[in-house]
Amino acid sequence: MQFVFVGAGDFAVEVATYLSDISRDQEGSKVLITDIVSTHTPRAGDIASLLGCAPVVRPELCEVPELHDKQCVVCIGDPAARYRVLNEIDRLGGRLGSVIHPTAYVAGSAQIASGCIIGPMAFVGPFARLGRNLSLIHI
Repeated sequence: MQFVFVGAGDFAVEVATYLSDISRDQEGSKVLITDIVSTHTPRAGDIASLLGCAPVVRPELCEVPELHDKQCVVCIGDPAARYRVLNEIDRLGGRLGSVIHPTAYVAGSAQIASGCIIGPMAFVGPFARLGRNLSLIHI
């Protein structure tokens, strides 16, 4: 599975850790972050260290090759910025990828839309509905 991270700050490092945990938990499942989209990349080196490889850093989402074949994960905490990025992904024909940490509890009747990020030990109860591009983490 190939991912594109939009954002390269602290939240991106946290989500990269979730993906690393998912890969470790699901033997044989290869998770690869191919690209990081950000004009400011304070933690790109930390992300590369977590993954064991360095994603290509690009300033614009439109520069990501084969974007429609990859899953975009919005690693930005600010809701307004997340919404702007979501619109850009939709405009370019990209797909949102969800990241659900293996220790999160998600009830079987819950509905999780694309682009959700659910952190460790999070609880998503019965019949809950999480909309697109939502992050549910405990800080």
